Amino acid sequence: TQPYIVPNEIDKYILFARNNFGINSPYIKSIDREILPDAAFKPYNVVIVCMESMSIYKTGINDSENLTPSLNQIIKESVFFDRFFSSGIHTFNGLFSTCSGFPNMLTEHSLRRYTRKPFTTLGNLLLKKNYRTSFFSTHDPVFDNMEGFFKLNGYENIYSSADLPNNKSISVTGIPDHELFDLFIKVTNSYPDKKPFLSFLMTGSDHGPWAVPEEIPFKPDAATEEKRATQYADWSIGEFMKAAKKQSWYDNTIFVFLADHGYVVNGTYEMPISYHNIPLIFHCPKLLKPAINHNLGQQCDVNATVAGILNLKYKNDGFGKDILKEKNSFVYFTADDKIGCIDDQGFFFYELISQRTKRLRKYLTLDQRDYYVKCKSKSDSLEYAAKSMLEAAKYFIRKDYFSN
Repeated sequence: TQPYIVPNEIDKYILFARNNFGINSPYIKSIDREILPDAAFKPYNVVIVCMESMSIYKTGINDSENLTPSLNQIIKESVFFDRFFSSGIHTFNGLFSTCSGFPNMLTEHSLRRYTRKPFTTLGNLLLKKNYRTSFFSTHDPVFDNMEGFFKLNGYENIYSSADLPNNKSISVTGIPDHELFDLFIKVTNSYPDKKPFLSFLMTGSDHGPWAVPEEIPFKPDAATEEKRATQYADWSIGEFMKAAKKQSWYDNTIFVFLADHGYVVNGTYEMPISYHNIPLIFHCPKLLKPAINHNLGQQCDVNATVAGILNLKYKNDGFGKDILKEKNSFVYFTADDKIGCIDDQGFFFYELISQRTKRLRKYLTLDQRDYYVKCKSKSDSLEYAAKSMLEAAKYFIRKDYFSN
Protein backbone atom coordinates (compact mmCIF):
# COMPACT_ATOMS: atom_id res chain seq x y z
CA THR A 1 0.00 0.00 0.00
CA GLN A 2 1.26 3.46 -0.89
CA PRO A 3 2.28 5.73 2.02
CA TYR A 4 -0.56 8.07 2.93
CA ILE A 5 0.02 11.74 2.14
CA VAL A 6 -2.48 14.11 3.74
CA PRO A 7 -4.11 16.10 0.88
CA ASN A 8 -3.50 19.85 0.83
CA GLU A 9 -7.27 20.38 0.75
CA ILE A 10 -8.09 18.01 3.64
CA ASP A 11 -9.76 20.81 5.64
CA LYS A 12 -12.13 21.49 2.74
CA TYR A 13 -13.00 17.79 2.53
CA ILE A 14 -13.62 17.48 6.28
CA LEU A 15 -15.67 20.70 6.26
CA PHE A 16 -17.78 19.24 3.44
CA ALA A 17 -18.32 16.08 5.53
CA ARG A 18 -19.22 18.17 8.61
CA ASN A 19 -21.78 20.12 6.59
CA ASN A 20 -23.21 16.87 5.26
CA PHE A 21 -23.70 15.69 8.85
CA GLY A 22 -25.23 19.01 9.93
CA ILE A 23 -22.34 19.93 12.26
CA ASN A 24 -22.53 23.70 12.72
CA SER A 25 -19.98 24.28 15.49
CA PRO A 26 -16.65 26.05 14.77
CA TYR A 27 -14.41 24.01 12.50
CA ILE A 28 -12.11 21.34 13.90
CA LYS A 29 -10.77 18.19 12.24
CA SER A 30 -13.62 16.04 13.55
CA ILE A 31 -17.02 14.70 12.52
CA ASP A 32 -18.05 13.64 16.05
CA ARG A 33 -21.75 14.06 16.85
CA GLU A 34 -23.26 13.41 20.28
CA ILE A 35 -26.45 11.39 19.82
CA LEU A 36 -28.86 12.23 22.65
CA PRO A 37 -32.22 10.44 22.27
CA ASP A 38 -35.29 12.01 23.82
CA ALA A 39 -36.59 8.65 25.10
CA ALA A 40 -35.27 5.76 27.19
CA PHE A 41 -33.01 3.03 25.75
CA LYS A 42 -34.93 0.01 24.45
CA PRO A 43 -32.97 -3.22 25.08
CA TYR A 44 -34.24 -5.06 22.01
CA ASN A 45 -32.28 -7.97 20.55
CA VAL A 46 -30.67 -7.20 17.17
CA VAL A 47 -30.08 -9.77 14.43
CA ILE A 48 -28.23 -8.50 11.35
CA VAL A 49 -28.36 -10.87 8.36
CA CYS A 50 -25.86 -9.96 5.66
CA MET A 51 -26.98 -11.89 2.57
CA GLU A 52 -24.35 -12.96 0.07
CA SER A 53 -24.71 -11.21 -3.35
CA MET A 54 -28.38 -10.25 -2.83
CA SER A 55 -28.84 -7.52 -5.42
CA ILE A 56 -32.21 -5.79 -5.40
CA TYR A 57 -32.27 -6.83 -9.07
CA LYS A 58 -32.98 -10.40 -7.92
CA THR A 59 -36.29 -9.29 -6.40
CA GLY A 60 -38.01 -8.44 -9.70
CA ILE A 61 -37.41 -4.67 -10.07
CA ASN A 62 -37.02 -3.11 -13.54
CA ASP A 63 -38.49 -6.26 -15.14
CA SER A 64 -35.70 -8.42 -13.69
CA GLU A 65 -36.46 -12.03 -12.84
CA ASN A 66 -38.04 -12.42 -9.39
CA LEU A 67 -36.00 -15.06 -7.56
CA THR A 68 -36.93 -14.04 -4.01
CA PRO A 69 -40.57 -14.69 -3.04
CA SER A 70 -39.65 -15.24 0.61
CA LEU A 71 -37.66 -12.02 0.88
CA ASN A 72 -40.44 -10.14 -0.90
CA GLN A 73 -42.91 -11.42 1.70
CA ILE A 74 -40.67 -10.22 4.54
CA ILE A 75 -40.46 -6.84 2.80
CA LYS A 76 -44.26 -6.54 2.99
CA GLU A 77 -44.08 -6.98 6.77
CA SER A 78 -41.16 -4.58 7.30
CA VAL A 79 -39.64 -1.15 6.74
CA PHE A 80 -37.95 -1.52 3.35
CA PHE A 81 -35.38 0.86 1.86
CA ASP A 82 -35.40 0.36 -1.92
CA ARG A 83 -32.67 2.95 -2.66
CA PHE A 84 -29.94 1.49 -0.51
CA PHE A 85 -26.39 0.83 -1.70
CA SER A 86 -23.39 -1.31 -0.83
CA SER A 87 -20.06 0.33 -0.11
CA GLY A 88 -18.15 -1.97 -2.47
CA ILE A 89 -18.29 -5.17 -4.50
CA HIS A 90 -16.50 -7.62 -2.18
CA THR A 91 -17.77 -9.38 0.93
CA PHE A 92 -15.10 -7.73 3.07
CA ASN A 93 -16.31 -4.31 1.82
CA GLY A 94 -19.86 -5.01 2.96
CA LEU A 95 -18.86 -6.50 6.31
CA PHE A 96 -16.51 -3.61 7.03
CA SER A 97 -18.96 -0.80 6.22
CA THR A 98 -21.94 -2.42 7.93
CA CYS A 99 -19.90 -3.12 11.07
CA SER A 100 -17.75 0.04 11.27
CA GLY A 101 -19.96 2.81 9.89
CA PHE A 102 -17.23 3.88 7.45
CA PRO A 103 -17.05 3.71 3.63
CA ASN A 104 -14.47 1.62 1.79
CA MET A 105 -11.35 3.00 0.19
CA LEU A 106 -10.67 2.07 -3.42
CA THR A 107 -8.28 -0.88 -3.24
CA GLU A 108 -7.52 -1.47 0.45
CA HIS A 109 -8.56 -4.65 2.27
CA SER A 110 -10.38 -3.05 5.19
CA LEU A 111 -10.87 -6.13 7.42
CA ARG A 112 -7.15 -6.87 7.32
CA ARG A 113 -5.72 -3.34 7.40
CA TYR A 114 -8.00 -1.24 9.61
CA THR A 115 -7.12 -2.94 12.89
CA ARG A 116 -5.09 -0.47 14.94
CA LYS A 117 -8.04 0.12 17.27
CA PRO A 118 -11.79 -0.66 17.33
CA PHE A 119 -14.37 1.48 15.57
CA THR A 120 -17.53 2.73 17.29
CA THR A 121 -19.68 -0.29 16.42
CA LEU A 122 -22.96 -1.75 17.60
CA GLY A 123 -20.87 -4.58 19.04
CA ASN A 124 -18.79 -2.33 21.25
CA LEU A 125 -21.72 -0.06 22.16
CA LEU A 126 -24.07 -2.88 23.11
CA LEU A 127 -21.41 -4.78 25.07
CA LYS A 128 -21.49 -1.80 27.44
CA LYS A 129 -25.26 -2.40 27.74
CA ASN A 130 -24.60 -6.01 28.87
CA TYR A 131 -25.57 -7.59 25.53
CA ARG A 132 -24.29 -10.97 24.40
CA THR A 133 -22.63 -10.37 21.01
CA SER A 134 -21.89 -12.95 18.30
CA PHE A 135 -20.75 -13.29 14.69
CA PHE A 136 -21.84 -16.27 12.56
CA SER A 137 -20.20 -17.42 9.31
CA THR A 138 -20.94 -20.34 6.97
CA HIS A 139 -17.23 -21.10 6.56
CA ASP A 140 -13.84 -20.66 8.24
CA PRO A 141 -14.12 -17.29 10.04
CA VAL A 142 -10.35 -16.71 9.74
CA PHE A 143 -10.89 -16.06 6.01
CA ASP A 144 -10.41 -12.35 5.21
CA ASN A 145 -9.72 -11.80 8.94
CA MET A 146 -13.46 -11.80 9.66
CA GLU A 147 -12.98 -13.28 13.13
CA GLY A 148 -10.15 -10.92 14.06
CA PHE A 149 -12.00 -7.82 12.86
CA PHE A 150 -15.34 -8.67 14.45
CA LYS A 151 -13.76 -9.66 17.77
CA LEU A 152 -11.83 -6.38 17.82
CA ASN A 153 -15.09 -4.55 17.21
CA GLY A 154 -17.17 -6.01 20.00
CA TYR A 155 -18.47 -9.36 18.73
CA GLU A 156 -17.23 -11.65 21.48
CA ASN A 157 -18.49 -15.04 20.30
CA ILE A 158 -17.68 -16.50 16.88
CA TYR A 159 -19.67 -19.39 15.36
CA SER A 160 -18.99 -21.05 12.01
CA SER A 161 -18.89 -24.30 10.05
CA ALA A 162 -16.46 -25.53 12.75
CA ASP A 163 -19.42 -25.75 15.13
CA LEU A 164 -21.14 -28.36 12.97
CA PRO A 165 -20.04 -31.82 11.73
CA ASN A 166 -17.68 -31.79 8.73
CA ASN A 167 -20.25 -33.48 6.50
CA LYS A 168 -22.50 -30.41 6.78
CA SER A 169 -20.14 -28.38 4.55
CA ILE A 170 -21.02 -28.84 0.89
CA SER A 171 -18.69 -26.38 -0.90
CA VAL A 172 -15.84 -23.95 -0.31
CA THR A 173 -18.44 -21.52 1.05
CA GLY A 174 -19.00 -24.01 3.88
CA ILE A 175 -22.34 -25.01 5.34
CA PRO A 176 -25.59 -24.17 3.48
CA ASP A 177 -27.50 -21.12 4.63
CA HIS A 178 -30.32 -23.04 6.30
CA GLU A 179 -27.75 -24.81 8.50
CA LEU A 180 -26.34 -21.42 9.52
CA PHE A 181 -29.79 -20.18 10.52
CA ASP A 182 -30.50 -23.42 12.41
CA LEU A 183 -27.16 -23.02 14.23
CA PHE A 184 -28.06 -19.44 15.18
CA ILE A 185 -31.44 -20.47 16.64
CA LYS A 186 -29.88 -23.42 18.50
CA VAL A 187 -27.13 -21.22 19.99
CA THR A 188 -29.57 -18.46 20.90
CA ASN A 189 -31.94 -20.86 22.63
CA SER A 190 -29.04 -22.33 24.61
CA TYR A 191 -28.27 -19.05 26.38
CA PRO A 192 -28.66 -19.67 30.14
CA ASP A 193 -30.02 -16.20 30.90
CA LYS A 194 -32.26 -13.55 29.39
CA LYS A 195 -29.54 -11.07 28.45
CA PRO A 196 -30.34 -9.18 25.23
CA PHE A 197 -28.24 -10.24 22.27
CA LEU A 198 -26.70 -8.80 19.12
CA SER A 199 -25.92 -11.33 16.38
CA PHE A 200 -24.39 -10.69 12.96
CA LEU A 201 -24.86 -13.48 10.38
CA MET A 202 -23.00 -13.68 7.05
CA THR A 203 -24.62 -16.12 4.61
CA GLY A 204 -22.72 -17.86 1.82
CA SER A 205 -24.84 -20.06 -0.42
CA ASP A 206 -25.50 -17.40 -3.08
CA HIS A 207 -21.81 -17.39 -4.06
CA GLY A 208 -19.96 -19.53 -6.55
CA PRO A 209 -19.19 -22.37 -6.75
CA TRP A 210 -22.94 -22.69 -6.27
CA ALA A 211 -24.17 -25.76 -4.42
CA VAL A 212 -27.76 -26.43 -3.36
CA PRO A 213 -28.22 -29.09 -0.64
CA GLU A 214 -30.18 -32.12 -1.78
CA GLU A 215 -31.68 -33.27 1.54
CA ILE A 216 -34.26 -30.47 1.78
CA PRO A 217 -37.93 -30.32 0.75
CA PHE A 218 -37.34 -27.33 -1.55
CA LYS A 219 -36.28 -27.88 -5.17
CA PRO A 220 -35.27 -24.69 -7.00
CA ASP A 221 -36.32 -24.58 -10.65
CA ALA A 222 -34.57 -21.58 -12.22
CA ALA A 223 -32.70 -21.93 -15.51
CA THR A 224 -29.14 -21.64 -14.24
CA GLU A 225 -27.13 -23.00 -11.33
CA GLU A 226 -26.49 -19.55 -9.90
CA LYS A 227 -30.16 -18.57 -10.05
CA ARG A 228 -31.12 -21.83 -8.35
CA ALA A 229 -28.65 -20.94 -5.59
CA THR A 230 -30.43 -17.60 -5.17
CA GLN A 231 -33.78 -19.39 -4.95
CA TYR A 232 -32.36 -21.71 -2.30
CA ALA A 233 -30.84 -18.79 -0.34
CA ASP A 234 -34.24 -17.06 -0.44
CA TRP A 235 -36.04 -20.24 0.72
CA SER A 236 -33.59 -20.48 3.63
CA ILE A 237 -34.45 -16.94 4.71
CA GLY A 238 -38.15 -17.75 4.57
CA GLU A 239 -37.68 -20.90 6.67
CA PHE A 240 -35.54 -18.93 9.12
CA MET A 241 -38.25 -16.34 9.69
CA LYS A 242 -40.93 -19.03 10.06
CA ALA A 243 -38.79 -20.61 12.78
CA ALA A 244 -37.90 -17.27 14.38
CA LYS A 245 -41.57 -16.34 14.75
CA LYS A 246 -42.03 -19.40 16.99
CA GLN A 247 -39.29 -18.34 19.42
CA SER A 248 -39.89 -16.60 22.74
CA TRP A 249 -37.46 -13.81 21.79
CA TYR A 250 -39.04 -12.98 18.40
CA ASP A 251 -41.29 -10.11 19.56
CA ASN A 252 -38.34 -8.36 21.21
CA THR A 253 -35.97 -8.68 18.25
CA ILE A 254 -35.11 -6.25 15.47
CA PHE A 255 -34.15 -8.17 12.32
CA VAL A 256 -32.00 -6.32 9.80
CA PHE A 257 -31.59 -7.84 6.33
CA LEU A 258 -29.15 -6.43 3.80
CA ALA A 259 -26.51 -7.75 1.41
CA ASP A 260 -22.72 -7.62 1.43
CA HIS A 261 -23.00 -6.39 -2.18
CA GLY A 262 -25.16 -6.99 -5.23
CA TYR A 263 -24.62 -8.92 -8.43
CA VAL A 264 -23.83 -7.95 -12.01
CA VAL A 265 -26.91 -7.74 -14.24
CA ASN A 266 -26.43 -6.87 -17.90
CA GLY A 267 -27.56 -3.41 -18.99
CA THR A 268 -26.82 -1.76 -15.64
CA TYR A 269 -23.83 0.30 -16.92
CA GLU A 270 -20.05 -0.13 -16.96
CA MET A 271 -20.16 0.39 -13.20
CA PRO A 272 -23.11 -1.96 -12.70
CA ILE A 273 -25.72 -0.37 -10.46
CA SER A 274 -27.00 -3.90 -9.78
CA TYR A 275 -23.69 -4.59 -8.00
CA HIS A 276 -24.47 -1.89 -5.43
CA ASN A 277 -28.27 -1.50 -5.22
CA ILE A 278 -29.22 -3.90 -2.42
CA PRO A 279 -32.23 -4.29 -0.11
CA LEU A 280 -32.29 -2.94 3.43
CA ILE A 281 -35.06 -4.36 5.60
CA PHE A 282 -35.92 -3.60 9.24
CA HIS A 283 -38.34 -6.18 10.61
CA CYS A 284 -39.87 -5.79 14.06
CA PRO A 285 -43.69 -5.73 13.93
CA LYS A 286 -43.91 -4.75 17.60
CA LEU A 287 -41.93 -1.56 16.91
CA LEU A 288 -42.00 -0.76 13.21
CA LYS A 289 -44.99 -0.31 10.94
CA PRO A 290 -44.43 -1.77 7.42
CA ALA A 291 -43.50 0.86 4.85
CA ILE A 292 -41.48 1.38 1.69
CA ASN A 293 -38.91 4.12 2.24
CA HIS A 294 -37.44 5.75 -0.89
CA ASN A 295 -34.79 7.77 0.97
CA LEU A 296 -31.18 7.10 0.03
CA GLY A 297 -29.08 4.90 2.28
CA GLN A 298 -25.72 3.14 2.34
CA GLN A 299 -24.15 0.40 4.44
CA CYS A 300 -22.37 2.78 6.80
CA ASP A 301 -25.86 4.02 7.87
CA VAL A 302 -26.83 0.68 9.47
CA ASN A 303 -25.13 1.26 12.85
CA ALA A 304 -26.61 4.71 13.31
CA THR A 305 -30.10 3.62 12.22
CA VAL A 306 -30.23 0.61 14.54
CA ALA A 307 -28.85 2.77 17.37
CA GLY A 308 -31.67 5.23 16.65
CA ILE A 309 -34.33 2.52 16.89
CA LEU A 310 -32.85 1.46 20.25
CA ASN A 311 -32.64 5.08 21.51
CA LEU A 312 -28.94 4.54 22.17
CA LYS A 313 -26.95 7.46 23.57
CA TYR A 314 -23.45 7.53 22.06
CA LYS A 315 -20.88 9.54 20.14
CA ASN A 316 -21.20 8.99 16.39
CA ASP A 317 -17.71 9.44 14.95
CA GLY A 318 -18.48 7.47 11.80
CA PHE A 319 -19.90 8.24 8.37
CA GLY A 320 -23.42 6.91 8.90
CA LYS A 321 -26.73 8.64 9.53
CA ASP A 322 -29.94 7.40 11.13
CA ILE A 323 -31.85 7.16 7.86
CA LEU A 324 -35.19 6.71 9.63
CA LYS A 325 -34.75 10.26 10.94
CA GLU A 326 -32.28 11.99 8.54
CA LYS A 327 -32.08 12.17 4.77
CA ASN A 328 -29.05 11.61 2.58
CA SER A 329 -28.97 13.98 -0.40
CA PHE A 330 -26.39 11.64 -1.96
CA VAL A 331 -24.63 8.31 -1.32
CA TYR A 332 -21.29 7.11 -2.67
CA PHE A 333 -19.39 3.87 -3.14
CA THR A 334 -16.31 2.30 -4.73
CA ALA A 335 -15.51 -0.78 -6.79
CA ASP A 336 -11.75 -1.34 -6.96
CA ASP A 337 -10.93 1.20 -9.69
CA LYS A 338 -14.34 2.90 -9.86
CA ILE A 339 -16.11 5.58 -7.82
CA GLY A 340 -19.88 6.11 -7.89
CA CYS A 341 -22.26 8.69 -6.43
CA ILE A 342 -26.06 8.82 -6.54
CA ASP A 343 -28.29 11.76 -5.65
CA ASP A 344 -31.88 11.84 -4.43
CA GLN A 345 -33.16 12.81 -7.89
CA GLY A 346 -31.98 9.56 -9.47
CA PHE A 347 -28.74 10.75 -11.06
CA PHE A 348 -25.81 8.32 -10.97
CA PHE A 349 -22.32 9.71 -11.54
CA TYR A 350 -19.46 7.27 -11.91
CA GLU A 351 -15.81 7.37 -12.85
CA LEU A 352 -13.91 4.47 -14.38
CA ILE A 353 -10.50 5.56 -13.14
CA SER A 354 -8.33 3.13 -15.11
CA GLN A 355 -10.26 3.96 -18.31
CA ARG A 356 -10.26 7.72 -17.61
CA THR A 357 -14.00 7.79 -18.25
CA LYS A 358 -16.76 9.67 -16.45
CA ARG A 359 -20.50 9.20 -16.95
CA LEU A 360 -23.80 10.54 -15.62
CA ARG A 361 -26.88 8.32 -15.87
CA LYS A 362 -30.49 8.34 -14.75
CA TYR A 363 -30.45 4.96 -13.07
CA LEU A 364 -34.04 4.56 -11.81
CA THR A 365 -35.24 3.49 -15.27
CA LEU A 366 -31.81 2.26 -16.43
CA ASP A 367 -31.73 5.08 -18.99
CA GLN A 368 -28.78 4.25 -21.27
CA ARG A 369 -28.08 7.87 -22.28
CA ASP A 370 -25.02 9.63 -20.89
CA TYR A 371 -25.85 13.03 -19.36
CA TYR A 372 -22.28 13.86 -18.30
CA VAL A 373 -21.80 16.78 -20.72
CA LYS A 374 -25.43 17.92 -20.81
CA CYS A 375 -25.60 18.13 -16.99
CA LYS A 376 -21.97 18.98 -16.29
CA SER A 377 -22.62 20.95 -13.09
CA LYS A 378 -24.58 17.99 -11.69
CA SER A 379 -21.74 15.64 -12.68
CA ASP A 380 -19.15 17.87 -11.05
CA SER A 381 -21.11 18.27 -7.83
CA LEU A 382 -21.61 14.51 -7.41
CA GLU A 383 -17.97 13.83 -8.20
CA TYR A 384 -16.85 16.39 -5.63
CA ALA A 385 -19.27 15.02 -3.01
CA ALA A 386 -18.03 11.45 -3.36
CA LYS A 387 -14.35 12.37 -3.40
CA SER A 388 -14.69 14.77 -0.45
CA MET A 389 -16.38 12.13 1.71
CA LEU A 390 -13.89 9.43 0.70
CA GLU A 391 -10.89 11.69 1.34
CA ALA A 392 -12.26 12.71 4.73
CA ALA A 393 -12.90 9.04 5.61
CA LYS A 394 -9.42 8.06 4.47
CA TYR A 395 -7.91 10.76 6.67
CA PHE A 396 -9.69 9.49 9.80
CA ILE A 397 -8.97 5.84 8.96
CA ARG A 398 -5.26 6.48 8.37
CA LYS A 399 -5.03 8.67 11.45
CA ASP A 400 -6.70 6.24 13.87
CA TYR A 401 -7.37 2.77 12.48
CA PHE A 402 -4.83 1.81 9.82
CA SER A 403 -2.20 -0.82 10.64
CA ASN A 404 0.77 -1.23 8.32
